[in-house]
Amino acid sequence: MACPAAQETFGDFEEAVERDATKTAVFDGTVHPLTSYVISYVINYVKFLFDYQSTLRQLFQEFENGVESSSQLASVTMQIMQALQTHLDGKSKQYKDPALTHLFLMSNIHYMVRSVHRSEAKDLLGDDWVQRHRRIVQQHANQYK
Repeated sequence: MACPAAQETFGDFEEAVERDATKTAVFDGTVHPLTSYVISYVINYVKFLFDYQSTLRQLFQEFENGVESSSQLASVTMQIMQALQTHLDGKSKQYKDPALTHLFLMSNIHYMVRSVHRSEAKDLLGDDWVQRHRRIVQQHANQYK
């Protein structure tokens, strides 16, 4: 069974992202402070865990269903990234100008993709995740135009 404390840490972090009630608005459509914080946290945590692979295996080992530690970590990391993206979608609705909405989403998702692509998280989330989110960035860029 996976370490309850590790699962709780990831769960708490995901919930914190989902409930973020900061009123910090980014008026020019640039990267939101929450994005840079979450991405830094996720990237650093994944890097730390990759440095301690044997510990990672013990923390996330699931004897009942044979799920590997890396797929467990990938799953919770994707959940955190999805929570961030959902939160950013909500923040983007604060803009009255549709162009700024798309600029904001393009900037923030591009930041996520670039950060993941340059880190160990790329191996964890996979090329499909990177490519799918690059397409989302391109869609927002086209809408912005």
